[in-house]
Amino acid sequence: MTHTGVFGGRTMTYTAQARQTTIPGARIVSFDYLAEGPDRPVLFLCNGGPIVPSAFLHMGAFGPRRVAFPYDIHAPTTGVVGNEHCLLDAADLVFYDPPGTGYSRGDTELAGVDEDVDRMVTWVRQWLHDHDRANAPVHLLGESYGTIRVALAARELAEAGVRVDGVSLLGQATNIIETAGRTANILSYVSSLPTLTAVAHYHGKVEGPLEQAVDEVFAFAATDYVTALLRGPALPAQDRDRLAHRLARLTGVPAAVWIERNLRLTKHEFRAELLREDGLVLAMHDGRYAGPPAGSPSPGSIEARMVGPRASGTDTVPQAIDAAIEPHLRDFLKTDLGEEYRRTGGDLEQWRWGPSTSPFADWPYGHALTEAMTLLPGLRVFVGTGMYDLSTTIGAAEHAAAQCGWPPERVRLHRYEGGHLMYSVESTLRRLAADLRAFIGGQA
Repeated sequence: MTHTGVFGGRTMTYTAQARQTTIPGARIVSFDYLAEGPDRPVLFLCNGGPIVPSAFLHMGAFGPRRVAFPYDIHAPTTGVVGNEHCLLDAADLVFYDPPGTGYSRGDTELAGVDEDVDRMVTWVRQWLHDHDRANAPVHLLGESYGTIRVALAARELAEAGVRVDGVSLLGQATNIIETAGRTANILSYVSSLPTLTAVAHYHGKVEGPLEQAVDEVFAFAATDYVTALLRGPALPAQDRDRLAHRLARLTGVPAAVWIERNLRLTKHEFRAELLREDGLVLAMHDGRYAGPPAGSPSPGSIEARMVGPRASGTDTVPQAIDAAIEPHLRDFLKTDLGEEYRRTGGDLEQWRWGPSTSPFADWPYGHALTEAMTLLPGLRVFVGTGMYDLSTTIGAAEHAAAQCGWPPERVRLHRYEGGHLMYSVESTLRRLAADLRAFIGGQA
């Protein structure tokens, strides 16, 4: 289908189609938006899950049409509109749904990192071959678990001789092993603290300009706070009390709670504490949202560790995207495959995060990007994180940039006012799209 739209201030004609590609063991159905022009970059986009389709990026952020989210997070969405923030003026767009999601299907269910990456890499190479785009600048954009997928895919594509110019990580999870909240993992408390401050600031619990408060807590977390945690029970009582009161000022959680918890508050505990007096729990993926407690996943499950306590009535953004994707595919792309569009595939509890089950194993997803950047001197990395995202935090993103070995001159770090799906705020989407346009175009 041929369409016309205005993207980044440019009026453009483009073709839109659902395209089926057969690779060993799978049939991939992608959604391609292609414009005429010489040497155009190709941007491949995927979401996380680990196994969910690309609907969030497709209908929430960068497709030619998107769900119109109001600035007031409590107001209802207003339908689907033309998306001036679509990135088609900067690159051709290809939205990737892993086998088992969307209309993509596999001979066997995906159950781990390695199979997932192998299939994406095989599909990307096949797509480039089929479109005679072997020499096109390739960009990969992943969100959430998708950041692990594109980091590893970049390395495999580089090893195969594919030119990858850029990898964009939104809500990056490449160092989730290092920054996940576990009782003895001091780094998790340090890396999470700036996000606790940002969320508390949104709810009126922290005074002063937001960026100033966040910058203050970054400095505090990297000095006095981490030192205190390292000392543990050897920390003098007067120092503990002093730090607890400072933590209360920086997070809105009373000093008595910080003292009771030995100066350690997980993200899930913070979600339950900040608005406890109001009977509300914060949403995990966007701390701006809060609702009455709605139970918790099974204790000890992966979901319990990743998602924690549920807050009712806080899923308006994903629900709106979920409702919009099939009408868009049917009416705009004229897609009629006679199959269910699957919102998820695979079992998270069975997901294999790495090839080893040893207790000493490491899954250095971020270091795969380091290897790709070594093989490809032109490869650059873009990292964007929502300041109210309690799942993949701004502290974790800055830790990844500092510790994964990425050449700093080839990395762009951005903080955005929003949650995990930061683009649900249009002013943030406008800025995010402008930053990505500049990044794809090679601008500083």
